[in-house]
Amino acid sequence: PVRMDFELYNVATGGSALWSDSFDPVTVTNGRFSVVLGSKVALPDSVFQTPTLYLQIAVDDSGGSAPVVLGSRQRIHASPFAVRTERARYADQADWAVTATSTQHGVPTGTMMIWPGDSHAIPDGWLPANGACMEISRNPDLYATIGSTGAWDQASAQPCSGLGTTRFALPDMRGQFLRGADQVYWINDPSGSGKVDVTTLGLSYGVGRDPDEATRVGGYGAEKVGSRQGDELRSHTHSWSWRDANGGNGDSSDGWDTGTDLQGTRWKTTTAYGGNETRPRNVYVHFIIKCGPNDACP
Repeated sequence: PVRMDFELYNVATGGSALWSDSFDPVTVTNGRFSVVLGSKVALPDSVFQTPTLYLQIAVDDSGGSAPVVLGSRQRIHASPFAVRTERARYADQADWAVTATSTQHGVPTGTMMIWPGDSHAIPDGWLPANGACMEISRNPDLYATIGSTGAWDQASAQPCSGLGTTRFALPDMRGQFLRGADQVYWINDPSGSGKVDVTTLGLSYGVGRDPDEATRVGGYGAEKVGSRQGDELRSHTHSWSWRDANGGNGDSSDGWDTGTDLQGTRWKTTTAYGGNETRPRNVYVHFIIKCGPNDACP
């Protein structure tokens, strides 16, 4: 058995140790040994805030007071930095994470995502986007993000009193398709100066992919986030013709009553064909919305 000293530095030579610990005795077998750094003297998080770390090992096998340094210091690479992972239960609680009251577990409040499971299995910190009424006083983060605009209140199919005063509504995405807003007014400035009007970067507000944008119902601001449209078929025409085989009388083979004079305008209604709605192929999922750290979510 020998005594082994371990020290961490932020430089390859010289400098002062950022952390140190000694283990005595350590059993060495054919040059192999095992110790757990930090098990005696804790490794502070500040040690790992330096971009480079070097480990120095010294050994004393004679019981003296001057251990011999084993070669040069060895640079520590990615794996030892995983000590931070063990200490960070959630990303927003880690020392290096972005801290903001508008985020929880690293996800911005109000983020909507797809949940492919049953509603009873929705993760903690998330709510179904079902238009539910929410108390402003108990959900200040969600209210500040989406509720204060009132954009979703009119779209809620839930009975909700006190909208805009003591309550607000969650987005109601049940049975709905999403559409990207045609207008985008703000963007992160590449220079890092915050949000800027998109036109200052030579971009246009919209792309004109929603020809009926002006008729959208509800929503908030010029971008009309949260506004709605009903179902509709695009305007179109059909060409049709018939064969007049009876000297001015309709041909019963074409679906017209025989003996009817075809002079002037005549209208017939075709047999109904199709289902209960106009829709693309689709798959059922739940839309869920992220609560904030100060919200009373499960």
